Order: sequence, then structure tokens, then C-alpha cells
Amino acid sequence: MINNKYQQDKKKESNHHGNNIDSFIGPNTFIDGDIKFKGDTLKIDGKIDGKIESDDSSVIIGDNGDVNASVIANKLIIAGKVHGDITVNEIIDLKSSGSIDGLIKSKRIKVAEGAILDGEIEIGSK
Repeated sequence: MINNKYQQDKKKESNHHGNNIDSFIGPNTFIDGDIKFKGDTLKIDGKIDGKIESDDSSVIIGDNGDVNASVIANKLIIAGKVHGDITVNEIIDLKSSGSIDGLIKSKRIKVAEGAILDGEIEIGSK
């Protein structure tokens, strides 16, 4: 029964953003250090201090996510907070509850009304 519930929750999570979540850092987790990963998507709802890096994967910063780190990813969705430089190959999707404070480099950026963006932006570059 627990396994079935976990699979149902994972399906809901993957359908919510259109990505398959391979790794999840929960709201009660704090990581002080660097994260390097491969796979489809890393979702962060905890606190990270360090560096997050994956050129070919996506990162989702959930509503509870608080990231004090540089982020390198293929795609980045932000509903929480990011303090640090961001380099994204494809697109940054900043949700209305999200905030960024740092240098941003991406081919594209989508900013929802109400989002907070404080920093320098280089669009069309990687």
C-alpha cells in the first residue's frame, strides 16, 4: 500500500510540471555542499548552500525551496527562492511566488506577474 501511494504521489508530481522527478530534496532537508546529478529532474523543497550542476537535466525549486547556490541546468523552474548565479541552456520559468537574486544567463526566461527578479540578465546566451 505504501509503495502504491508513493507511485501515485510521484505520478502527480511528474504531471504537475511535465517532468519526471528523479530526485527530491524535501522541506526538512538542509544541504551544505555541492550537488551534481544526471537524470530527468531534481526537485528541491529544502535549503541548499553550495552549487547545483547538471547541463542536461531540469531543476525545480519548489515553493518551500531556498537555494543559496549557483545553478547550472538545462531547464529551471523557480517557485521558491534562488540567491546565486544561474546558467541555463534552454529556459528559466520564474513563477509568481518565485524570486531570483543574482546573474542570470539563459536562452529564454519566462517571468510571471508577482515574481521578484533582482540581478543582471543575459538572454540568448548560455
